[in-house]
Amino acid sequence: MRELPSWLRVFELPMPATLGAVNTYLVKGPQGLGLIDTGMDDVNSRKELLGLLKKEGVDPESIEQVICTHHHPDHCGIGKTLQGFGARVLMSEPDAESLALFLSRPEMDRQRATFFGRHDVPDEFCDRVTSMFPFFRKLQESFVPDDSLSDMQIVNMGGIELEVMLTPGHTRGHICLIQRDEDLIFTGDHIIPGDATHVSMREEVHGTDPLGKFVRSLERVRDIGSMVGFGGHGEPMPDISLRADQLVRHHRARIERVARTLGDEPRKAFDLSEDALGGRNKVFARWLAMSQTLAYLAHLVTREEAVEVTMDKGVGYRRS
Repeated sequence: MRELPSWLRVFELPMPATLGAVNTYLVKGPQGLGLIDTGMDDVNSRKELLGLLKKEGVDPESIEQVICTHHHPDHCGIGKTLQGFGARVLMSEPDAESLALFLSRPEMDRQRATFFGRHDVPDEFCDRVTSMFPFFRKLQESFVPDDSLSDMQIVNMGGIELEVMLTPGHTRGHICLIQRDEDLIFTGDHIIPGDATHVSMREEVHGTDPLGKFVRSLERVRDIGSMVGFGGHGEPMPDISLRADQLVRHHRARIERVARTLGDEPRKAFDLSEDALGGRNKVFARWLAMSQTLAYLAHLVTREEAVEVTMDKGVGYRRS
């Protein structure tokens, strides 16, 4: 692994409970300072970020620009605070809309737990998932980005040029940032080492085949060639093209695995997810597995290899 560019610092910020850590990147350009992602609205995360900035001799009020790769709280949780310090905070327009929807509509939480109220899940499971959403809101400041980012846009962050690549899937407006002079790419949660990224099935992506978009986004990153990847979590990835190709093959195999769980009679996604992805002991992990399975099922419906069927409670799926 080669050395970091002179203008880049990597900060690892804590996340509460068992959520691990998130990477934030300080860009010390020749003309100014910027951040890529922010960490959560959490006392320990804030303390760590401010302490690391101080070690770098950086006053928070000197940060001019912040780019959020996506709208999840570990990546844009203190956007409002950074705006208060004087920074301009940027994000894609679709993710700004998703952030506003999640923060402004808590009454939809029970629908979120049942995936838009369309799927039959056990009441206890629904109750426990619903109760988790307020916790996630507490880790996220409400704010409006100063500007939106679009695909192939060039952003000058303190004299360092970053090329925006729209990579939907994990969220519908997720972005990566390419720095071509150094052959590196900031991948947020689109590509991370070790685990396959979760594909979101929030209410705003229903009917849009997010899994298909995700795979195409992975192929797009794969095709840029060998670059060092700096993800939202974990260590740098020496060859992002190789890692992207691994994930493309992983998801294609999973698509076929989910397809094999389908029969002639419709079944609920809650049951199919356990067959396709295995059991999960923790409730939120079980909910994520169902969300992922729904992304695969929606993709199979798009490919006309599965059919969505209205059942007595919610919808089910059978093979085409």
